Amino acid sequence: MADNNEAKKSRTTSKTPVSSETETNSTETSTKEKVSSEKEMKADLIIHRNVLWSMGGGAIPLPLVDIVAVSAVQIKMLSEISALYEVSFNKNTGKNLTAALIGGIGTDALGKISFSMLKVFPVWGTAVGIVSFPMFAGASTYAVGRVFVRHFESGGDFLNFDPEKYKGYYKDMLEKGKTLVKKLKPNKKESAEEKAATPDTTKPEASAV
Repeated sequence: MADNNEAKKSRTTSKTPVSSETETNSTETSTKEKVSSEKEMKADLIIHRNVLWSMGGGAIPLPLVDIVAVSAVQIKMLSEISALYEVSFNKNTGKNLTAALIGGIGTDALGKISFSMLKVFPVWGTAVGIVSFPMFAGASTYAVGRVFVRHFESGGDFLNFDPEKYKGYYKDMLEKGKTLVKKLKPNKKESAEEKAATPDTTKPEASAV
């Protein structure tokens, strides 16, 4: 009888550490997921801010100069995302990988140059280029940012980044980016003349004496 009691105690004691270990692992997993979620939220803010900067750079009326400006913004964005994920950043490596990612999508690279070169043509070319390229630049920047966030979230860095692996995801994010930048276009503000012409209904009319 005593042997049976000792056996039961032994089994009970052996189960306790397993349960404790499971709870510890569950807590660690929950903490990691929370940290990851917080980083993604911060990364989204970084991407959003640089999308706006890219759209501004894309609006530069000089062909090719706009491409240089947008590329600089994208590299700046990668630097900020790298700092967030504590990944070692090298400017030249960032440039090469971004070029490989975008250049791997033939229509994307061609469209980037085409929209910029439209600005060579006076009036109509500049007008079309200034409208089209900022939207394209913003969408491309969004896609690049999302690709590297996914890569860093998986534990990757610049040394093991494979542009070919992310081609499909980049295309998906580019389409999502196009939808996003349409919503980011600023609304037209009411001009001073329109405000002056609009009667102020908030002030009560003076009563007749």
